[in-house]
Amino acid sequence: MVALFLVGVNSVFASTDPFEQRAQQKFNANRPTEVTVRIDKKNTTKTYKNNFVPIRFLFEKTSEQITWNNKTKTATVIKNGKRILFTTKDIKGSINQIVWPKGWLILKDGRTYIDMIYLNQIFDRYGNYETNSEESAWEQKLGFIGIAYIDSIYGGKNSTEHVFVMFDKED
Repeated sequence: MVALFLVGVNSVFASTDPFEQRAQQKFNANRPTEVTVRIDKKNTTKTYKNNFVPIRFLFEKTSEQITWNNKTKTATVIKNGKRILFTTKDIKGSINQIVWPKGWLILKDGRTYIDMIYLNQIFDRYGNYETNSEESAWEQKLGFIGIAYIDSIYGGKNSTEHVFVMFDKED
């Protein structure tokens, strides 16, 4: 009986969320990350020291508004009447609110950073996911933000993760 208990405990600690595990296998975390955002056929590129990228860099030019509530420590991206909430609190969204998982972001020095690993997994240009997959569910929830796709590649020569976020629809 003791052996069964120990096996059960070990398997609980060894398991991880399948979505997160798939995302982490594709993306080299904690390396410099160069992010290029393409909007209206214009590219803006910035390099960050790791895979955490400010939401303002990603969404400022494509959203109607980005707000910060200092009391609740919640950032909100608003577009087309829908909202993405970024917070480290345990909250539930309403019909027009999507809550970004708190483990996929950090709040630092008054800024909200999201982990590109997960956004990359959701909008992966070459991802071919089942319709009932978590990736497809997230892509449907976040469709209003306007990302057409994300393409990423690890640059072995410069040890940098290169991420291309396409907001434009291909002509």
